[in-house]
This record gives sequence, C-alpha cells and structure tokens, in this order.
Amino acid sequence: MKVTVRDRQSVFDLALRWCGDAEVAFAIAELNDMSVSEQIDPDTEIEVPSVMERRVVEYYKQNSIEPATMVEDTNYLITYKEELIITNNNENMVENG
Repeated sequence: MKVTVRDRQSVFDLALRWCGDAEVAFAIAELNDMSVSEQIDPDTEIEVPSVMERRVVEYYKQNSIEPATMVEDTNYLITYKEELIITNNNENMVENG
C-alpha cells in the first residue's frame, strides 16, 4: 500500500501509523531503498507493508493521530571549550583547543 508522508514524519512514524509496529520501520526503509533515519519530504509517497497490529492502526485512525516526530532543525553546532592542561610541576602549561 502507498501512503503520503506528512510534515515531520519519519519511517518509524509511518510504521506505527500504518502498520501498528515500530519494528516494521526497517522493512519500510528496505522496501523504499532508504535509511530508517532518512528525513522524508512531505507529500512523498512511500510503500508500506500490510498492517501488523490492527488494534494500533485502528486506534490511530479513530483518534485522528498522525505521529510526526522528526526534528525540524538537524543542524547542530558542537563547540569545544579551551582547556588548560597543567603538568605536575605547574611549570609547563599547554592550551588545547
């Protein structure tokens, strides 16, 4: 079955929503030749396997739940503080940066 990805949905979100089991994310990724961690553009059509846990799928449907857990900004800045490393006799101080 083909489904349309909504904003901020991950492969795991699709697995829960349409198959009822997060473990199906790996099958979805393989079926669509992608990584489970790949960010998917909204409105992309993705192939998903048949329902595994019907109760979960029905719960999402009846309560109009559309899981969307992808982080919007994936650009993280990592900074390192400069450290002073002092030798045992305190004579030689070396800066790391």
